[in-house]
Amino acid sequence: MWGRLWIRLSLTFAFVTVLTFSAVGLMSVFLPRLISTEQILREELTAPGSLVDQLVAQYRQAGSWDGMEEEILLVSMLGFNGFGVELADEGGLVLAGQNHDERLTLEQRQAAIPIMVDGRVRGYLHIFRTVPQPEWLETRAVRLALSALTGLIAVSAIASIIAGGLLSRSLTAPLSRLAEAARAIGARDLTQRVRVEGASEIASLAKDFNSMVEHLDHAQKLRQNLVADVAHELRTPLTVLQGNLRAILDGVYPLTTDEITRLYEQTRLLGRLVNDLHDLSQADAHQLSLNRAAMDIGSWLAEQVDAYKLLAEAQNITLQAHLSEALPVIQADPARLSQVIGNLLLNAIRHTPASGTLTLSAQAVEHAIVIRLQDTGEGIAAEHLPFVFERFYRADPSRARETGGAGLGLAIARAIVEAHNGTIAVNSAGRGQGSTFTITLPC
Repeated sequence: MWGRLWIRLSLTFAFVTVLTFSAVGLMSVFLPRLISTEQILREELTAPGSLVDQLVAQYRQAGSWDGMEEEILLVSMLGFNGFGVELADEGGLVLAGQNHDERLTLEQRQAAIPIMVDGRVRGYLHIFRTVPQPEWLETRAVRLALSALTGLIAVSAIASIIAGGLLSRSLTAPLSRLAEAARAIGARDLTQRVRVEGASEIASLAKDFNSMVEHLDHAQKLRQNLVADVAHELRTPLTVLQGNLRAILDGVYPLTTDEITRLYEQTRLLGRLVNDLHDLSQADAHQLSLNRAAMDIGSWLAEQVDAYKLLAEAQNITLQAHLSEALPVIQADPARLSQVIGNLLLNAIRHTPASGTLTLSAQAVEHAIVIRLQDTGEGIAAEHLPFVFERFYRADPSRARETGGAGLGLAIARAIVEAHNGTIAVNSAGRGQGSTFTITLPC
């Protein structure tokens, strides 16, 4: 969860926002307290029920400042965070305070708190500083407030820059490596891979990138192998044709029916190879044509077994069928599926020794039909199993056509089955232990 990119971005923005609002909040709380001490004192003195109201009430009762020694003494004792308070009469004469018996200037009386009794000014509360250097103190308070504010803003800015830098680095580093790898692949270097790291979206992108490169590398190797294999497969019959025709032209061989038959078989081999390649190209382009029709799969498989039973008996091989009753009807191309089953049966007969057994079975499993062809033949080594359905692949290293064919039959079989939205697989316990081909077709 924490590795997702949008979560990281949200947390970073939230962190920066919290720092910014914290700085603003602290400024709004402390700055007024640092630079408005006098204002706070004025508000406290003029609040309802405060000293000014008490002085007004006492003056109204006494009619003058005479006889108000206690209140005047109280005023002279007032002080607040470097400030003092003194009381003066309506003429500005200080009655209580640090400057007793001195007279307030006009400017001081204008800045003082007037004591209004019945609509007339009867006195003043003068707020003054009690420190020797008031300007220095005021400047210091402002400087402290500004320093605190500047510090908070600086911390917020630095934290934002660091967080943004780290986040940007964590984002751009994997993306930069992806860009470099992409440029290398553009230059046809398919060995490039990138580390899977960073936010989950970027890690997923790196994983998909590596998978794409692996598929491209595999596809390139397949194309290279395809060209080499096609050249190899075409070379043999063409060489035979050219050699025999050259010999006939030179008078080495007479042009007999047998010789024409051999030449014709080579052209048929070329024709089959071209047709197989055409089918594979259509399958790769997802354009393999299918003529679907309703198929009674049980009756159809029984016909397939009957068609190849004589060939199997000629090789002293037992071909049998184990078909479940009431197999469902499916929509499929009978000719294409016959091509698949025929290829599997021919391969099994070719690779099963005399006295061996071939068993074709079918059963319905949920919404699919599972067809299995099991033989007691040569089997397939474990290292060859993943490549059995690759085009031009032969488990026989000698690549002899008599034992391995052209290597396209199983590739075409897989293409046809997949065009029916099915799957085909092979299992074998190893050499000499037979093999089992399994076809699964949806109902």
